[in-house]
Amino acid sequence: MPHSRRSKPRHAERCLGTWLVVAFLILAPGWQKALAAGSAGGSAQTTPVGASIIQVLSPLDGETVAGPNAVLEVKVNGFVLTPPATTNVSGQCHLKVTLDDQKPVEIWQATYTFPNLEHGQHHLRIELVQNNGQPYTDPIVRDVTFNLVGPVPTPAVAIASPQQGVKSRGRIMVTVKTENFQLVAPNTTPTPGTGYFLLQLDNQDPFPMWFSTFQLPLMSPGKHELTISLVDAAGRPIAGAPKAVLAFEQLRPIPWKGIGLGLVVLAAAAASGFWWVRYRQPRLRAVKASAASRRLPRWHGR
Repeated sequence: MPHSRRSKPRHAERCLGTWLVVAFLILAPGWQKALAAGSAGGSAQTTPVGASIIQVLSPLDGETVAGPNAVLEVKVNGFVLTPPATTNVSGQCHLKVTLDDQKPVEIWQATYTFPNLEHGQHHLRIELVQNNGQPYTDPIVRDVTFNLVGPVPTPAVAIASPQQGVKSRGRIMVTVKTENFQLVAPNTTPTPGTGYFLLQLDNQDPFPMWFSTFQLPLMSPGKHELTISLVDAAGRPIAGAPKAVLAFEQLRPIPWKGIGLGLVVLAAAAASGFWWVRYRQPRLRAVKASAASRRLPRWHGR
């Protein structure tokens, strides 16, 4: 019995030592990564994870772009784009952008233009790097593939009807005419020369429309303004495309219910009067004449 009591503590010590070794083997790689991130040229930084940090607004993956230039537009979430520097600062970064197999360019603006590209398919690799140009331990990269076609004519938009300054007591039907532009539903694959337009009534929020003919909602009495602006299928404004503006006036509606009721009452009164004069009154006269004739004395001759 004494021997068995001494063996239990030794068994517990062996188990504890085994678990410590296992924990060290599991945590060792994480400590190595943390030390490497802290010693990579400057102050230690937290390694961001997730490619959602880089949001590519243009060109979209698989989009067809009108050449000869390609404009890259990005949005970086959680970081501030700054010029390259020798010392890393937490929360600051810049981008390394590689077009096809060319030499990477470092940018720290939201937009960048690649001029005079050849027609066909191109690939962009966008990487978020630290101030000193070194990538993060877990690289943050976005890849975009797009097609470049020849330049397309600048689209135009106009309001065919109604005329400027139209006055209406009801709903206004609007017809829009576009040139070098095909109307498509939102969220379709962006293609040069296609998209929809945004309608804005006065200072209200704009809403999408992809039909050439539509009806405006009833507005409050007074003068109003309708603005139409073209956007591509992804909802991005089209550079150089003019806007169409319609000024109109909404008049107060006629109270048709009250007028209609009055007209019905007048019509009923007129019909009643006509019936009284034309039919009822002659009958009453005939009845009175007959009654009077019966009351006269009758003289009998001898």
